[in-house]
Amino acid sequence: MAAKSAHKAYKPIQDAIQAGQMGQAQSLIHRASRTKLGRAKRLQLAYLSNLAFMPARALELLQSVVRIDGRASAKRGSATDEERAEYGRALYGIGANTQARRVLEAIDARKLPRVYSLLASVRFREWDWNTAIPSLREGLEHPKLTDHERLLIRQDLGIALLHGPGEFKEAREILEKLAEDTSAENFRRVHLEACHMLAQEAYHRQDNKRAERWLDRMEGLFAAEPDSVPRLVA
Repeated sequence: MAAKSAHKAYKPIQDAIQAGQMGQAQSLIHRASRTKLGRAKRLQLAYLSNLAFMPARALELLQSVVRIDGRASAKRGSATDEERAEYGRALYGIGANTQARRVLEAIDARKLPRVYSLLASVRFREWDWNTAIPSLREGLEHPKLTDHERLLIRQDLGIALLHGPGEFKEAREILEKLAEDTSAENFRRVHLEACHMLAQEAYHRQDNKRAERWLDRMEGLFAAEPDSVPRLVA
Protein backbone atom coordinates (compact mmCIF):
# COMPACT_ATOMS: atom_id res chain seq x y z
CA MET A 1 0.00 0.00 0.00
CA ALA A 2 1.29 3.43 -0.91
CA ALA A 3 0.93 4.97 2.52
CA LYS A 4 2.57 2.11 4.38
CA SER A 5 6.02 2.00 2.85
CA ALA A 6 7.84 3.31 -0.16
CA HIS A 7 9.10 1.11 -2.96
CA LYS A 8 12.78 0.51 -2.23
CA ALA A 9 13.84 2.83 -5.07
CA TYR A 10 11.66 5.62 -3.67
CA LYS A 11 12.86 5.44 -0.06
CA PRO A 12 15.12 8.52 -0.52
CA ILE A 13 12.06 10.51 -1.64
CA GLN A 14 10.06 9.44 1.39
CA ASP A 15 12.99 10.24 3.70
CA ALA A 16 13.39 13.71 2.15
CA ILE A 17 9.67 14.44 2.58
CA GLN A 18 9.66 13.32 6.20
CA ALA A 19 12.67 15.57 6.87
CA GLY A 20 10.92 18.50 5.17
CA GLN A 21 13.48 18.67 2.34
CA MET A 22 10.89 19.37 -0.34
CA GLY A 23 13.24 20.69 -3.01
CA GLN A 24 15.27 17.50 -2.86
CA ALA A 25 12.12 15.34 -2.89
CA GLN A 26 10.76 17.17 -5.93
CA SER A 27 14.00 16.72 -7.84
CA LEU A 28 13.99 12.99 -7.10
CA ILE A 29 10.36 12.70 -8.21
CA HIS A 30 11.11 14.46 -11.50
CA ARG A 31 13.94 11.98 -12.10
CA ALA A 32 11.83 8.93 -11.19
CA SER A 33 8.97 10.08 -13.44
CA ARG A 34 11.20 9.75 -16.49
CA THR A 35 11.58 5.98 -15.97
CA LYS A 36 9.21 3.26 -17.14
CA LEU A 37 6.52 2.83 -14.49
CA GLY A 38 4.08 0.01 -13.84
CA ARG A 39 0.75 0.65 -12.14
CA ALA A 40 1.98 0.00 -8.58
CA LYS A 41 4.95 2.34 -9.01
CA ARG A 42 2.69 5.02 -10.52
CA LEU A 43 0.51 4.90 -7.41
CA GLN A 44 3.50 5.09 -5.08
CA LEU A 45 5.03 7.99 -6.97
CA ALA A 46 1.67 9.80 -7.11
CA TYR A 47 1.37 9.43 -3.33
CA LEU A 48 4.84 10.89 -2.84
CA SER A 49 4.16 13.63 -5.40
CA ASN A 50 1.13 14.75 -3.42
CA LEU A 51 3.13 14.84 -0.20
CA ALA A 52 5.84 16.87 -1.96
CA PHE A 53 3.33 19.51 -3.17
CA MET A 54 3.30 18.27 -6.77
CA PRO A 55 -0.42 17.58 -7.41
CA ALA A 56 -0.21 18.08 -11.16
CA ARG A 57 2.41 15.33 -11.36
CA ALA A 58 0.17 13.03 -9.28
CA LEU A 59 -2.75 13.66 -11.67
CA GLU A 60 -0.52 12.92 -14.64
CA LEU A 61 0.56 9.61 -13.10
CA LEU A 62 -3.00 8.46 -12.33
CA GLN A 63 -5.10 9.92 -15.13
CA SER A 64 -4.95 6.74 -17.21
CA VAL A 65 -6.62 4.78 -14.38
CA VAL A 66 -8.92 7.07 -12.38
CA ARG A 67 -12.10 8.59 -13.74
CA ILE A 68 -14.10 11.17 -11.78
CA ASP A 69 -17.37 9.61 -12.94
CA GLY A 70 -16.36 6.34 -11.29
CA ARG A 71 -16.45 4.26 -14.49
CA ALA A 72 -13.73 1.76 -15.25
CA SER A 73 -10.91 2.60 -17.64
CA ALA A 74 -11.30 0.73 -20.91
CA LYS A 75 -7.68 -0.41 -20.78
CA ARG A 76 -6.93 -0.77 -17.08
CA GLY A 77 -10.25 -1.61 -15.39
CA SER A 78 -11.53 -0.06 -12.18
CA ALA A 79 -9.32 2.16 -10.06
CA THR A 80 -8.50 0.99 -6.54
CA ASP A 81 -9.49 3.03 -3.48
CA GLU A 82 -5.84 4.03 -3.04
CA GLU A 83 -5.59 5.28 -6.61
CA ARG A 84 -8.82 7.25 -6.24
CA ALA A 85 -7.70 8.69 -2.88
CA GLU A 86 -4.46 10.03 -4.37
CA TYR A 87 -6.32 11.36 -7.39
CA GLY A 88 -8.78 13.12 -5.07
CA ARG A 89 -5.89 14.54 -3.04
CA ALA A 90 -4.30 15.84 -6.24
CA LEU A 91 -7.57 17.44 -7.39
CA TYR A 92 -7.70 19.23 -4.04
CA GLY A 93 -4.09 20.28 -4.54
CA ILE A 94 -4.87 22.07 -7.81
CA GLY A 95 -7.97 23.73 -6.34
CA ALA A 96 -10.64 21.47 -7.89
CA ASN A 97 -12.50 21.14 -4.60
CA THR A 98 -15.89 20.00 -5.93
CA GLN A 99 -14.33 17.21 -7.97
CA ALA A 100 -12.05 16.22 -5.07
CA ARG A 101 -15.01 15.92 -2.71
CA ARG A 102 -16.90 13.78 -5.26
CA VAL A 103 -13.97 11.37 -5.59
CA LEU A 104 -13.14 11.15 -1.88
CA GLU A 105 -16.70 10.82 -0.59
CA ALA A 106 -17.11 7.69 -2.74
CA ILE A 107 -14.35 5.95 -0.71
CA ASP A 108 -15.07 4.18 2.59
CA ALA A 109 -12.64 5.84 5.01
CA ARG A 110 -12.97 2.88 7.36
CA LYS A 111 -11.15 0.83 4.74
CA LEU A 112 -8.61 3.54 3.84
CA PRO A 113 -8.17 5.78 6.89
CA ARG A 114 -6.08 8.47 5.20
CA VAL A 115 -9.36 9.58 3.61
CA TYR A 116 -10.47 11.02 6.97
CA SER A 117 -7.76 13.67 6.74
CA LEU A 118 -8.15 14.20 2.99
CA LEU A 119 -11.87 14.92 3.30
CA ALA A 120 -11.18 17.22 6.24
CA SER A 121 -8.91 19.31 4.01
CA VAL A 122 -11.67 19.57 1.40
CA ARG A 123 -14.18 20.67 4.05
CA PHE A 124 -11.76 23.20 5.52
CA ARG A 125 -11.49 24.93 2.16
CA GLU A 126 -15.29 25.28 2.23
CA TRP A 127 -15.19 26.67 5.80
CA ASP A 128 -17.03 23.54 6.95
CA TRP A 129 -15.03 23.02 10.13
CA ASN A 130 -17.79 21.55 12.28
CA THR A 131 -18.73 18.76 9.88
CA ALA A 132 -15.13 17.58 9.82
CA ILE A 133 -14.84 17.12 13.61
CA PRO A 134 -16.89 13.91 14.16
CA SER A 135 -15.24 12.23 11.18
CA LEU A 136 -11.75 13.13 12.46
CA ARG A 137 -12.55 11.81 15.93
CA GLU A 138 -13.72 8.57 14.34
CA GLY A 139 -10.54 8.43 12.28
CA LEU A 140 -8.32 8.67 15.35
CA GLU A 141 -9.84 5.43 16.64
CA HIS A 142 -8.91 3.50 13.51
CA PRO A 143 -6.56 0.62 14.43
CA LYS A 144 -4.54 0.66 11.19
CA LEU A 145 -3.38 4.26 10.93
CA THR A 146 0.24 4.83 9.99
CA ASP A 147 2.23 7.25 12.15
CA HIS A 148 1.93 9.92 9.47
CA GLU A 149 -1.82 9.41 9.05
CA ARG A 150 -2.38 9.69 12.79
CA LEU A 151 -0.33 12.88 12.99
CA LEU A 152 -2.32 14.44 10.15
CA ILE A 153 -5.67 13.57 11.72
CA ARG A 154 -4.54 15.03 15.05
CA GLN A 155 -3.37 18.15 13.22
CA ASP A 156 -6.67 18.52 11.37
CA LEU A 157 -8.74 17.94 14.50
CA GLY A 158 -6.84 20.70 16.29
CA ILE A 159 -7.40 23.04 13.33
CA ALA A 160 -11.11 22.20 13.12
CA LEU A 161 -11.68 22.74 16.85
CA LEU A 162 -9.86 26.07 16.69
CA HIS A 163 -11.60 27.52 13.66
CA GLY A 164 -15.02 25.86 14.00
CA PRO A 165 -16.59 25.84 17.47
CA GLY A 166 -13.67 27.78 18.97
CA GLU A 167 -12.76 25.05 21.46
CA PHE A 168 -9.45 26.73 22.23
CA LYS A 169 -8.46 24.62 25.22
CA GLU A 170 -8.84 21.25 23.51
CA ALA A 171 -7.31 22.57 20.28
CA ARG A 172 -4.32 23.93 22.21
CA GLU A 173 -3.80 20.62 24.06
CA ILE A 174 -3.90 18.63 20.81
CA LEU A 175 -1.57 20.99 18.95
CA GLU A 176 0.93 21.34 21.80
CA LYS A 177 1.23 17.54 22.02
CA LEU A 178 1.60 17.44 18.24
CA ALA A 179 4.42 20.00 18.35
CA GLU A 180 6.05 17.93 21.09
CA ASP A 181 5.77 14.65 19.13
CA THR A 182 7.29 16.12 15.95
CA SER A 183 10.41 18.17 15.29
CA ALA A 184 12.54 19.93 12.71
CA GLU A 185 13.97 16.54 11.74
CA ASN A 186 10.88 14.34 12.05
CA PHE A 187 7.62 15.15 10.24
CA ARG A 188 8.81 18.72 9.83
CA ARG A 189 5.76 19.98 7.90
CA VAL A 190 3.39 18.73 10.61
CA HIS A 191 5.59 20.37 13.23
CA LEU A 192 5.51 23.70 11.40
CA GLU A 193 1.72 23.54 10.97
CA ALA A 194 1.29 22.82 14.69
CA CYS A 195 3.43 25.87 15.52
CA HIS A 196 1.45 27.98 13.07
CA MET A 197 -1.91 26.94 14.54
CA LEU A 198 -0.67 27.45 18.09
CA ALA A 199 0.31 31.01 17.15
CA GLN A 200 -3.21 31.55 15.80
CA GLU A 201 -4.76 30.07 18.94
CA ALA A 202 -2.72 32.38 21.16
CA TYR A 203 -3.60 35.36 18.98
CA HIS A 204 -7.33 34.55 19.26
CA ARG A 205 -6.92 34.63 23.06
CA GLN A 206 -5.05 37.95 22.73
CA ASP A 207 -1.92 36.34 24.17
CA ASN A 208 0.38 38.13 21.76
CA LYS A 209 3.60 37.21 23.56
CA ARG A 210 2.81 33.51 23.29
CA ALA A 211 1.85 33.93 19.64
CA GLU A 212 5.19 35.63 18.97
CA ARG A 213 7.08 32.76 20.59
CA TRP A 214 5.47 30.23 18.25
CA LEU A 215 6.10 32.47 15.24
CA ASP A 216 9.73 32.93 16.30
CA ARG A 217 10.13 29.15 16.41
CA MET A 218 8.76 28.89 12.87
CA GLU A 219 11.03 31.66 11.65
CA GLY A 220 14.04 29.91 13.15
CA LEU A 221 13.16 26.65 11.41
CA PHE A 222 12.71 28.35 8.05
CA ALA A 223 15.95 30.29 8.44
CA ALA A 224 17.86 27.13 9.31
CA GLU A 225 16.52 25.20 6.33
CA PRO A 226 14.72 27.25 3.64
CA ASP A 227 14.21 24.07 1.60
CA SER A 228 11.41 23.12 4.03
CA VAL A 229 9.21 25.75 2.35
CA PRO A 230 7.36 23.97 -0.47
CA ARG A 231 7.97 25.03 -4.05
CA LEU A 232 4.72 24.65 -5.97
CA VAL A 233 5.93 22.95 -9.13
CA ALA A 234 4.33 20.40 -11.43
